[in-house]
Amino acid sequence: MSFTDILFIVALAGPVGFLVAGIVPPGNGRNGTGALLASRVASVIALGGALFAVVLCVLTPGHRLVLSGVAGVDLLLDPVSVTVFALVSFIGAVVIQYSRNYLDGDPGQGAFMRRLCIVLAAVQLLILSGNLVMLTLAWIATSLVLHKLLVFYPERPAARLAAHKKFLIARASDASLVAASVLLYLQFGTLDIARIIEAAGTEAGATSGATIAATFLVALAALLKSAQFPFHGWLPEVMETPTPVSALLHAGIINAGGFLLIRFADVLVLNETAMIAVALIGLATALFGSLCMLVQSSVKVSLAYSTIAQMGFMLLQCGLGAFSAALVHLVAHSLYKAHAFLSAGSALDVAKLDVIASPAASVERQAALRVAPVMVLVSGAIFAGLALAWEETRTPILLAFVLGGALLQLLLSGGTMLRGGPLVGFMAQLATVALVYFAIQGAAAWLLSQTLPLSAPVSPVVALIVIGGFCATWWMQLSARSGHPPAWLWHLYVPLRHGFYVNTAFDRLVGSLNNHSAPLKGN
Repeated sequence: MSFTDILFIVALAGPVGFLVAGIVPPGNGRNGTGALLASRVASVIALGGALFAVVLCVLTPGHRLVLSGVAGVDLLLDPVSVTVFALVSFIGAVVIQYSRNYLDGDPGQGAFMRRLCIVLAAVQLLILSGNLVMLTLAWIATSLVLHKLLVFYPERPAARLAAHKKFLIARASDASLVAASVLLYLQFGTLDIARIIEAAGTEAGATSGATIAATFLVALAALLKSAQFPFHGWLPEVMETPTPVSALLHAGIINAGGFLLIRFADVLVLNETAMIAVALIGLATALFGSLCMLVQSSVKVSLAYSTIAQMGFMLLQCGLGAFSAALVHLVAHSLYKAHAFLSAGSALDVAKLDVIASPAASVERQAALRVAPVMVLVSGAIFAGLALAWEETRTPILLAFVLGGALLQLLLSGGTMLRGGPLVGFMAQLATVALVYFAIQGAAAWLLSQTLPLSAPVSPVVALIVIGGFCATWWMQLSARSGHPPAWLWHLYVPLRHGFYVNTAFDRLVGSLNNHSAPLKGN
């Protein structure tokens, strides 16, 4: 056995361990003690394999290593794959431990743990895939095995409805990726992803019709996988599944679309039209999700719309060419959303604290909220001028504008201000957050400079659309929170509560209303 074979075995130990844990007999006991033990051992092996992959990537010249095994299994270890591999391994270990306690006493706990391990194995194989065949098969397997978890309680009609819609959209995503893989193979003459990435910017004819079509199909596969508007409706409806499934779905699996775009970033930048389409669809989804999440009465549904908005923003970053920023966002959102779902019950306690704000703080907050919409419009005009003036730094300017608006929202709704805390201290915290954010973004851009491409500057029209879209959304959000919101905003409450009825129209399109009318009552 060669040294390369040893490296291959150790790097593949994580997904293989999860796969073995997913097929072991349940063991003795009502809950399947064998599956519980196997899942825990597999999670430890995966964490060790992820650490090994990170170290191996760091020590490899060029920070890119392709390991070939048997049956066409090739592993691609580079900063993108090892980062997401380590992330999924960590979240998987947390979710497995949480599931052991959450489902304790449930007769189906053993079966649940086995299905959970198979899902994690499929996701990790997707991340480590070094050739198009392995990537496509793992992409398809991820949604198919996830379907078993979405209908873990088959007696719940709402769960079946959501899983049915997810199944249809996932198959369309699978077909798009299969077609894209065929076109990439025909164009570049290889199934090896690393060779395709290297050839994308240098090979003659890289912008041929096959490549252009492949970029559109890759983008479509990612958009469908990431619950982008208008194919988002299934995501808020999968809340009938156990909480660990929601945590894993929102913190890991839903990011597969963003990972696919980052993985094929060198190919995607060859098609400016596809980049613009991804950016605009991501922008529309981000704004749509951020508005809908504010009017939901269910904590989990609100988190689901938050995920939709975050996925839209991540794809917007990809469309703007900020692939390193998108990878940072992927990691940060996954960690945040896993914690949010696993601690969703404590959200009510936080909400109660907001209610006990002092009268003085409330008056101060209402005064600030009346001025804030004007501040948003003025800052939007300033940033629009900066973006038009400095073409080479247009993308960082747009990201800085979005961060500034997000921090303004946090300032006006933060707990410190609501409870009459010192405003200066809270603003200092926001400034610290901004500095840390840009430091992390800068470090990521430097570390990934040899792995991810630098795309051409964003067009002025796209920049103005991005700034205008966020200005309009923030203006609506801040106006709604003020003491005297415009009357027309009240008329948007019910449509926003139901996502402008897009999901209802989609239900009718796929025939779900006719086949599953009962679950929709009371929605």
